[in-house]
Amino acid sequence: MPVLPISVSKTKVPYMALGDPLLENESKHSSTLIKQSAEKSRTDYLAGRIYANNAPRIILETITARTASIIIFCTYIVFIVSFSYDLLQTYRSFTSSKYKIDAYTCGLTPVIISDDKPDYNGCSYDGNWNSTVTGLSNVISISLNVKQVNVTQLLQNATDSFSIEYNAELWACYDKDGCGNNFQYSETYTTDKHIWQKVLSLTSESVHVDVDKDVHSQDDGTLQIDLITNTFQNQESIPTNGLVRSYYISVSYIQAPYDLFSAEDEDTQQYITYEFDVVNRSQQRAADGLTIVMLFITVALLVAYVHVLQKSSLKRPILSEQKWIVAYFILVILFQNPVYLIIVWFSSPPPAAAAYTSYLLSYLGQSGLFMLWLLFADPVQRKTQNRLMFYSPKIFVGLAIFTASMVVLTFQFPGLDPTNPDRNAVEAVQNWSEALKLDFIGFTMLYLILIWVWAVYWFVILYRTGNKLKKLPYMSTRYMQLSYRFFAVQATLVTLYYVLQYASVIYFISLGARDGANVYDLTSLTDNINTLFRQQTQLFGKALFLTVYAVTLAFFYLPADVLDNTGIAASLAATYTITEEEHKRVVHARKKALDKVNSNLLNQMTGVNTLVNAKADVFCVDLAINMRNIAFQAYYDLAGMKTASGYEGSVDLATIGYELVDKFYCVEYELFCLIAREIKTQRLVVTFRYGLYLYVMCPHHTLALIFLPIYCRGTASKKQMEANLKYSQVPVNFETLELSSLDQLDGLAVKTRK
Repeated sequence: MPVLPISVSKTKVPYMALGDPLLENESKHSSTLIKQSAEKSRTDYLAGRIYANNAPRIILETITARTASIIIFCTYIVFIVSFSYDLLQTYRSFTSSKYKIDAYTCGLTPVIISDDKPDYNGCSYDGNWNSTVTGLSNVISISLNVKQVNVTQLLQNATDSFSIEYNAELWACYDKDGCGNNFQYSETYTTDKHIWQKVLSLTSESVHVDVDKDVHSQDDGTLQIDLITNTFQNQESIPTNGLVRSYYISVSYIQAPYDLFSAEDEDTQQYITYEFDVVNRSQQRAADGLTIVMLFITVALLVAYVHVLQKSSLKRPILSEQKWIVAYFILVILFQNPVYLIIVWFSSPPPAAAAYTSYLLSYLGQSGLFMLWLLFADPVQRKTQNRLMFYSPKIFVGLAIFTASMVVLTFQFPGLDPTNPDRNAVEAVQNWSEALKLDFIGFTMLYLILIWVWAVYWFVILYRTGNKLKKLPYMSTRYMQLSYRFFAVQATLVTLYYVLQYASVIYFISLGARDGANVYDLTSLTDNINTLFRQQTQLFGKALFLTVYAVTLAFFYLPADVLDNTGIAASLAATYTITEEEHKRVVHARKKALDKVNSNLLNQMTGVNTLVNAKADVFCVDLAINMRNIAFQAYYDLAGMKTASGYEGSVDLATIGYELVDKFYCVEYELFCLIAREIKTQRLVVTFRYGLYLYVMCPHHTLALIFLPIYCRGTASKKQMEANLKYSQVPVNFETLELSSLDQLDGLAVKTRK
């Protein structure tokens, strides 16, 4: 008979044996689960029918853990780079356009300082102040504050608190050089770029001043108040190609106690400074060009992915998750916004209809992504619920978010509503009619609330799915188990991106929030929210991250048979097989492929094979089960043979397809060993039982020239097994050991009272 390889299956401790209390408890528990399962409704029947096939379905099941980890790590790198880029752009939006305007008498030395350049004019007359700020671009919101230093002497006889009352007007022009003296005093809609249109009018606004709180000690006393808090600049254009290019500002003080902010006295003019802050979005031509490249890549990947799914559908049905990936690519394309990528290159602001369409695509893409993230978070329910019950709540949330966003957007484009001609396109929410203002504020708040509802709903679904997957068998639900873990990590990263981006904008807005006009009213809150969402429109970093995430998601959800075992794919292909026949073919193919990979110069330079740690041999499920079955036989004794550590019952090799070749039993060290041959493959297997790792030699058998461990009863838990693996342990006889000696060993000396 030819000499065959010997596989050794070691049984370290009695486990899962007949008569084992743990096994009996587990059997009782399993019986309970079976009874409960039998009583469940059609839902569990559907789940069981779906879970019946254990074969791998997606690539995530077949690639190595190292490969998956590297891909996930790369997405984290992209997250950090993308978020950092967007954060830098956000920071520049809020800090790059702060215009400091002096209050000298008109006709003397009017000057505005922007990056130390005297570019614009501002001056005072008869106690009033006005300024013209020109040459602006891509305005999102504005604010105005006034600061006076050296007020300690003025306020030496002041009361603890007082109020400052004033009027303020803000006008906008589409011409970069301003509109001269052409003012439109009516509120009708116009597209004339050579006329000042009223943005904001504040009448008899009052600011409360607390001397102890608001007057700071630097520069002999400094007082600063907000005249116009952050005000969203409505305009019918995109953030990076705006209409408004110039502003005219006028402030008159009705009541200013103690001559505060009064520019009539030339001696005090030097102490007064107005700061006009503009939040804007600078154009990023390189980023826009890269977004176009991403768009074409995404379209190409979508076509390729659909082709792969169609080809794979001939072998097995397409998974719901794979259909969602197709929708995901389409939504990412909408989010990348083809219309925006065209009109952003216009030398002049685009038509209102084109800008509106651009926002529509962006909001449609984002709302659709919100809906799809809910679907991916709930894979178990898709298998157990009917389609209507599963899809309807997710679609409802997505449609609600989209509808609210579109209503808010429509309010911002009055030119598209011919029934409402009595509102110009740049007018601030503060000056809208009361009914229109309440509607706009209501839908803005609704949009914000829906975003929070989505976030809470998403986390609830993730938690519920995690609990359900814990109760399901792993192998038969492996693709859902793995995809859920991946999604929980990656989608949480996406949520974190949105949360951190919104938090950063809210933080920058709050930096300028001081006591002033309408700081805490609902209108200002609405202005801040719209500033937040408009500033976050078409960010390159977010588009890049969502594109990379879509590609990663699509790769992991590719059909499992896409990666064969040839060429570079051998580094990424299956790390396990089901049957031994498949195992032989896969190992042979991988060995040949890896030899080619190792000899390939390009692969040697890139180190791909080393990176993913590919090996020729792979795990075989049938072989592992086979070894487990033969290992269990070592727990029992042979018929007519009794050992000190054997469990009730006897060895039955025939039922698992084996025949006995030889046996030996070392009484001195309680070592029992079986040598068996598998009838089908003629494979020889050695299985034995033992206990603690105290290595000795058994002198009573010819095979005992190897080191074998001593058997020890009572090792039933994981913690006990870990203790048994400590080689430095020595036996302790607790029955004969004195208490004082025991205390010295365990360090728990008994303290006696004197």
